[in-house]
Amino acid sequence: MKVEAFFPLTKTLKKLSVVFGISKTGLLSDEEKYSIIGKSYINNYRLWSILSISFVLISILLLVFSVVPFFEYSSYDYPNVTPQNPIPAHITGNVSILVATLLNFNPISIIYIVFSIVSIILCTLNFGNFESKTRKI
Repeated sequence: MKVEAFFPLTKTLKKLSVVFGISKTGLLSDEEKYSIIGKSYINNYRLWSILSISFVLISILLLVFSVVPFFEYSSYDYPNVTPQNPIPAHITGNVSILVATLLNFNPISIIYIVFSIVSIILCTLNFGNFESKTRKI
């Protein structure tokens, strides 16, 4: 049966090193130091992996919502009104958030899409780099 070793906190190591009159690193064997560093790296890797995957999925979802046409618009075409045809043409349709903002000459949707695509690419590249990085001690 393998028993997991308990590693004291940094404050505790500092107090023990003062009591015994040796350095903090002298209290731990090389195997224990590598184990602490390895566990720290694994925990950081898990955290950043979860954050990267979450950010990529949220960004993709928001990008899809920005181009899916789910806003309905309604307008009337008045230039074709004549005395013979006094009723304007009623025009309806669906537009996306992207089209709706561009029709009002608002560039924020284009800026948002560009930043979202760049952030998706960077998060994906960063996530790929996590797996290839190794810690050298």
